[in-house]
Amino acid sequence: MNSSRIQTFLEKISLFPWKKLCSQTQLAIVGVRSANKGAEIRRQILKQCPNTQIHMSTSCQGLMTEKGFDSRPDTVAVMTFSIENDSFGSAGGVLSKTIPISQLTKKLLHTAELRAGRAGELPSLVWISASPGMEKEVLKSIQDYFTTSIPICGGSPADDNIQGEWWVGDQNDDYPQGIVISLFYTLSEIITHFSAGYQIGDPNLQGTITSCASRNIATINYRPAAQVYNEWSKGVFTPYVPQGNILQVSTFCPLAVPCGSIGDIPYYKVIHPSYLHDDGSISLFADVEQGDQIVLLHGDEESLIGRGQRVSKRALEESGGPITDIQCALIIFCAGCLLAIQDRMEEVWEGVTKELPNVPIITQFTFGEQGVFPDGNHAHGNLMISVVLWKKPSLKSYIL
Repeated sequence: MNSSRIQTFLEKISLFPWKKLCSQTQLAIVGVRSANKGAEIRRQILKQCPNTQIHMSTSCQGLMTEKGFDSRPDTVAVMTFSIENDSFGSAGGVLSKTIPISQLTKKLLHTAELRAGRAGELPSLVWISASPGMEKEVLKSIQDYFTTSIPICGGSPADDNIQGEWWVGDQNDDYPQGIVISLFYTLSEIITHFSAGYQIGDPNLQGTITSCASRNIATINYRPAAQVYNEWSKGVFTPYVPQGNILQVSTFCPLAVPCGSIGDIPYYKVIHPSYLHDDGSISLFADVEQGDQIVLLHGDEESLIGRGQRVSKRALEESGGPITDIQCALIIFCAGCLLAIQDRMEEVWEGVTKELPNVPIITQFTFGEQGVFPDGNHAHGNLMISVVLWKKPSLKSYIL
């Protein structure tokens, strides 16, 4: 490979400039809407880039690059990597009754290592797209596999109408209800930032989960969870009692589990409530455990619109270098937040590109976000934003 190159494209599948893809591409990150199938996209990419790895996953209601936000249903976003001295490996698979999530995850990690030609080495970044419901176990399985702290980031594939039509894919096939994992072995510096973008309201509006089952809270402080949540939110969910879909309404007043603090400032894993049940329980898009402390957060349109810019700015500040050192940005943005501010996504794009001018960017809108908290712990959360920046390697990176 004679040079290093990162490209991004955002276009309708029928108009996509496939011939402009670098023939030496090692990895293609692909975002696509769920109504489309991966076969034609895969065929076109491999025709132009026969030796590339592919990491494909579906996005809700749109895709975004540095070129703009595009909500056309047949749009595809592609970021390609052809970087001298770096290696990439991708592997996908579908969950089955005979293969536990942990076993499938470890099998995919081993396959991705072999495809990168780096078996037994620690990657710089693990990029994941795990279907909703399996993210927590996938994260744990990756941590168990490598036994040391490595950045694990990504987002759960999504569809447009929460009908379970999401899918993922690699260079071989599409996988409904599946997992795709990509390993990045790079000399570049990887900077990650994982943020909620909400504020805690009344400090008295918190309690303990006293009964739950995975992604369902039955009671808070021994009272029906839906009743407590509605009281905390000043009756905003009354029209949905005794049962109803609250996914959009709860975007501005989600629940959260405290995860730690930086000094005196706490940070949270946000939990997106999706449905009130007539037994008083609440369905969620993330796992909780009995004994977890639970708090009420609040936000508004302006805070959701501005957080892409805020998180991009913080990630850039953490990189410690000028914007010209940033090679690209991978951004995961919660689909629930997108749906709440969909008619103002151009403002989101303007804010992100203001902080990251002339930087190749790919953004997908997901049903769950995975990232690294400031203390190094990984988590799966909802209504969050995860930003990964690639910074040009310093001279010392080449001294082996």
